[in-house]
Amino acid sequence: MGTAPFRQHMTEHEAQQTKTCMYCGQKRPLSEFRRRTGKRAVPGARRGACRSCRKSDVQAADSNISMPHVRHSERANSEKRVISSVTVSADSAVRSVSVQASKDSSASSVIESTSDKQSLSLSESSSGQRKKRRRKRKAKRPDTLLEKGQTKSEPDQLSDQKLTVANPEPKSSNEDSSRVTIPTHRTSSHGTRNRGLSTDRRQRRQNSAEPVAIDPEDPSSLRTNRQGLIRMRGKTDKGRRWHQEIDMELAVTLVKEKAAVVVNRYTIRRLFSNKDFKRFILNRDQYTCHFCGSYGDTIDHLLPRAKGGHTTPLNCVCACNLCNQSKAAMDADEFMRSGIPEWNAAHQEELIQIQLQEAQLD
Repeated sequence: MGTAPFRQHMTEHEAQQTKTCMYCGQKRPLSEFRRRTGKRAVPGARRGACRSCRKSDVQAADSNISMPHVRHSERANSEKRVISSVTVSADSAVRSVSVQASKDSSASSVIESTSDKQSLSLSESSSGQRKKRRRKRKAKRPDTLLEKGQTKSEPDQLSDQKLTVANPEPKSSNEDSSRVTIPTHRTSSHGTRNRGLSTDRRQRRQNSAEPVAIDPEDPSSLRTNRQGLIRMRGKTDKGRRWHQEIDMELAVTLVKEKAAVVVNRYTIRRLFSNKDFKRFILNRDQYTCHFCGSYGDTIDHLLPRAKGGHTTPLNCVCACNLCNQSKAAMDADEFMRSGIPEWNAAHQEELIQIQLQEAQLD
């Protein structure tokens, strides 16, 4: 068998397996092109430079490191070759299309001219309508502000006069000549835009009812918090602050019996620390026992704490040591009817002498 006859054109399969190099402009097999490895690369996609062009680029880079313009000129020449090959194939297609385009150009030119005129007229009409709407909105703004009882300031009025003189509004043919145009009200910034509204709010705040002053000795103004309790605060003997939450009933009792005062609707404050309270009671009663009338230096509760009494100025009195111990958990009336205070007063001196003798012996 002889050699295969020479084929001028490639088959479809061979054409698919080849690609034109974007640098030299020649068709090369796909094996000479590198694969694309990016995320968006299509399977089977190859890069633009063939193997020979890559080798020549590497050699040129090694030999001409200081002359980068050589590589640039080679790329430009290869691009020119590709462009020239493409233009030759495109000229034939353009010639066939130009014949038909020349026939239809006369009709299309007439249609395009009419469509351009219509589009221009529509755009002009739409822009004119937008301008009219803007003018109407600007004209309505000062009216809405003045209806609420607000007046323009002098600088705003002067700016309105300048705007009407410098930029008079054009009168449309459809509008009546008797119609009066309202000057536009412009604002320089959003700080002055709501100037009247802010003054109106200030007036409302000033005219609002003033808060009622709370009487510190009136417990009727107290209200419980979400937990149903009242906050009580005070100070220790060393001046350290403390606070706790108590029931409403105890808070009312402390305020009524002059042991605390109302701070606000949810808080009361104790008036005395432990030492201050004892000093206050002794000075008030002048160190005299409330039951027997002799010298006293202790504090006793008229209604004992075991029966619901509290440590308040109205429930506490000065008492001597004998009356305080003998009273125990009795009420004040019950203790006075028992006759113990009179016996304590009669034997107070004898008991004091006995205590002094015991102290000397010790």
